[in-house]
Amino acid sequence: MLLAALALAACSLSGFSRPALRLGVEPVRDIAFVAQALEQADRASPHLLAVDIGQVTAGEFQALLGYAAFRPFQPERRRALLLSGVRGTDRAAVQAVLDLLGDLASAPQAYAAWDLDLIPLLNPWGFVHDRPENAYGIDIDRDFGQFRSAEARLLRRFLREKRYDLVIDLREDPRAMGFAIGLTGIEDRAAADSLIRRLRAEGHPVADDTLVFLGPRAGVARTPLWGLRLLDWFGQTTMTGYLRAQVSAAVCTLVTPRTAPLEERIAMHRLAIDSLLGVAPTERKGRP
Repeated sequence: MLLAALALAACSLSGFSRPALRLGVEPVRDIAFVAQALEQADRASPHLLAVDIGQVTAGEFQALLGYAAFRPFQPERRRALLLSGVRGTDRAAVQAVLDLLGDLASAPQAYAAWDLDLIPLLNPWGFVHDRPENAYGIDIDRDFGQFRSAEARLLRRFLREKRYDLVIDLREDPRAMGFAIGLTGIEDRAAADSLIRRLRAEGHPVADDTLVFLGPRAGVARTPLWGLRLLDWFGQTTMTGYLRAQVSAAVCTLVTPRTAPLEERIAMHRLAIDSLLGVAPTERKGRP
């Protein structure tokens, strides 16, 4: 991580040129199903409200950034934010949040302890073109210090004056050998250890990168706050660092290995979400 921070520092000190639109990149998938899932959830349940928080435009490409709010209408609920798709290649992460929307509509009682905000796709251009960055080659995940991307600015505006008890960020990693959960600002790892036990019990692979500095140990990695402050000092504030500083003292990053089959990655994300929210598998009625 230290070497990466120094490399990022060199980039920040050398300055950035105005980003140019990427031309000639062919789309590989449609994102209409994301808007359809949000609209369907909105219609299916009085506990769900789906709205657009802004539009992403890149040349002829246009997409609305969608958001859903789950409100069980009960007092003293805890609040959580779920995000996915900051990298356009994270297909399973996006689908896992959309599947959760279906469960919130069909089995709201299982999640009644929470008020939830869900943003299933933060990088629509990247998702359509299967690229990690946005249409201008900006790594949105590292753009929360300069806010050059429209996507980061839209998220910043949405999060203004909001606070959460928990943030869950869903990711995928082509180099990972198994599932990992990153803890930022969370000292108690009991919930993470419980999640890892559930994953192992269902036969899912768990990362254990003992040779990697700050890598996951038995599926759990801790992000030191000094590392986030170092990146912030160099103008490379990550989305995790921004979320930790602005909206929540507890940020969890869920990472599945992209080498695993798509359906297994979705299943790992869903199990992880339910585990962190305290939902037992038997509580989700009405859906497989």
